[in-house]
Order: sequence, then structure tokens, then C-alpha cells
Amino acid sequence: MEHLDGNIMDHILQHLCPQDLLHVERVCRHLRTVGQESTAWRSCYERQYDLVEVNTSSTSRLNSWKQVYKAAYAEEKWKNDWKIKGQIFKLTSDVQVLQQSIQRMSGLISDTRKRLKTNHSELCALQTARSNGRALQCWQPTAVRKFLEGEISSQMHLEDAWQEEDLQQTIKVLKHDLNCASNSLTAKRHRLQEKQARLQAISKP
Repeated sequence: MEHLDGNIMDHILQHLCPQDLLHVERVCRHLRTVGQESTAWRSCYERQYDLVEVNTSSTSRLNSWKQVYKAAYAEEKWKNDWKIKGQIFKLTSDVQVLQQSIQRMSGLISDTRKRLKTNHSELCALQTARSNGRALQCWQPTAVRKFLEGEISSQMHLEDAWQEEDLQQTIKVLKHDLNCASNSLTAKRHRLQEKQARLQAISKP
């Protein structure tokens, strides 16, 4: 190392971490070849040493904050406060989710009831029309009635029967969906009341 150029040594030392520099210094102190006369070594070492001091100071401050936090968290009141805050946060989130779900479910039930009412009206109108058609045919002349039965009535009755069956099936499905949605809405409202009561009890000072 004593035969190395000073610029080369400076270049090498600048790329060493503080820990390696300390090792180099110990070696140089033993060999007494570098360090005493080299200004490059001194400036590089001092610059790295300053960085080590800054990092050490920051680490010390961080460790002191950790100690303060641990000491505070060790207190039972601190633990209870954080536990209550966590419960309040979770209950608040659950209440918001349930409220949004109840709002969507209420809208779905309202739409289902409207569709059910419309299908009921269509079914009643169809049944009334078929009943009136049969009543009118009884008072029509025989030739006209036979014509209607042969050319029109059979097709109309078949289409009406299909339509009535479709409406009845749709009404059955809508009633089932409405019943399930109503039960789910009742359960969600009950859960919402429970969570709101717990949240109110925890939030009291």
C-alpha cells in the first residue's frame, strides 16, 4: 500500500463504507504506512465519519422514541384506548356496509313489488278478456261463432293460455324472490341495530 499513488488511494477509500474504513484504519495503524501523512485519507475518513455520526444520532433518536412508545403502550389504559379505537373503527365500517346493503335491498324489493303488481294486472286483464270473449260467443249467431271457433278462436285461446301460464310462473318466481329479499332485509336491519347499539355503548366517554 505504501507504493500506491495518493489519488488512487483516495479513489479507493471514497467507495468504502464507514465500517470498512474503520477496518482499514486499524490495519493502517498497525502497518504505519497510510493515514498519518495522507491528507486524502484524512479528508475522506472525516467525511465518512461525519456521516456515521449523523446516522448514529438519528438511530439514537429513533431508539429513544421506541422506548417512549413501549413504555406508554405498557400501560393498561393505553392498551384499552387502542383496543376501543379498533372496535369503533370496525363497527363504524360494518354499519356503513350494512346501511348501503339495506339501501340496495330496499330498492330491489321496491322494483320487485312493482313488477309483481304489473304482472298481476296483466294476468287479471287476460283472464277477464278470456271470460268476456266466451260470454260474447254464447250470444253470437251460430255461423259467426263457428267461424270464430274455426279460424280465430282456437289460436287466440292457445296464445292466451301460454301467456297466462308465463304470467303465473313469473308471479311465482317474483313472490319467491320478494320473500327471500324481505327476510334478508329484516336480518340486515336487526344486525344494523345491534351494531349501532354496540357502537353507541363503546363511544360513550
